[in-house]
Amino acid sequence: MENRIQEIRKENGISQEQLAAACTVSKQTIYAFGNNKYDPTLQLTFILAKVLGMTVDELFIRNASSLYRRGTILPVVLSDVLPEASTKYAWSY
Repeated sequence: MENRIQEIRKENGISQEQLAAACTVSKQTIYAFGNNKYDPTLQLTFILAKVLGMTVDELFIRNASSLYRRGTILPVVLSDVLPEASTKYAWSY
């Protein structure tokens, strides 16, 4: 799953070493996640979000905060995950 870890880290002037130390992982781990070579575990995803001062959604979705308007998040996420799915299925729940 594509993430924005490298982008966010660079925007905030945080080195790979600094982020790795804050998350108690290796620099190589941060490099691998930042270059989308591996996906972080759920636990590490929450740690990364906390250290970077954002939500988990914001680590993976650009402009995630704008998706939280009522009636917006589910169809957008559904169409991202299942491009062939129509939004009518999202509203049937």
